[in-house]
Amino acid sequence: MASFTHLYQRLTSVFFLTLVLFTWSCSDDDAPESPSTVTISFQHTFDSQPLVLGQEYTNTHGHKVRFNQLRYYISNVKLTRADGSEYAAPNSYHLMEKMADTSKESFDLPEVPAGRYRSITFSVGVDQAHNHSTDQVGDLDPNHQMAWNWDTGYKFLVAEGQYYNPTEASFKNFIYHIGHDANYRTITLPLPDDWNLTGQNKTLELITNTKVLFGGPNVIDLSAMGFSTVMGGAPAGLVADNIRQMFRLK
Repeated sequence: MASFTHLYQRLTSVFFLTLVLFTWSCSDDDAPESPSTVTISFQHTFDSQPLVLGQEYTNTHGHKVRFNQLRYYISNVKLTRADGSEYAAPNSYHLMEKMADTSKESFDLPEVPAGRYRSITFSVGVDQAHNHSTDQVGDLDPNHQMAWNWDTGYKFLVAEGQYYNPTEASFKNFIYHIGHDANYRTITLPLPDDWNLTGQNKTLELITNTKVLFGGPNVIDLSAMGFSTVMGGAPAGLVADNIRQMFRLK
């Protein structure tokens, strides 16, 4: 009888140990994966060449151009999952800059849920609600000198430099200050099929091709237009349409 009792106790212990291990295993399998930090990084180029301030390039019209600065807002970043659901980054207003004295070419999306994602969507500019809001914090702070000083709202993109005017046989300044609600543009780019987040941090690299500012789909010939400053009206819309084609995944 004692042997039977001892055997029963041993079998009971083994059963409960197996049950505990099975429960732990199931808990591990069912536990949600940790969120990730996704770094969005922009590599600035002029066609296939790295963009170097002050360096001469040939634009779509065949004229020489060089940049002194490039600044633009990336806003309202969203990642779309394979099932069509979306993760929208909160407070998503990021000023990208390539200037002589400062450079900012990336930002982080913290706490992105795990999952398989198929596309990234973002806008260049500031949406209408915030473009005319007094909630000017972070990269929307007017001290960044991206708010108009003669009108309401923000400059969505600033590109300044020189272009060669063949008629005058000299370099002339060009200024792109693109803003106003009508010129807010949204871009969606597909992600690789295997782009999954499973708790690890990732970097998503994008190319910003500044040659497109002069042609793609609209060819901008500053000398033929008779002026080199684009701030509003139809010319700004032409540049804004080009901006939509300026980005691609590396």
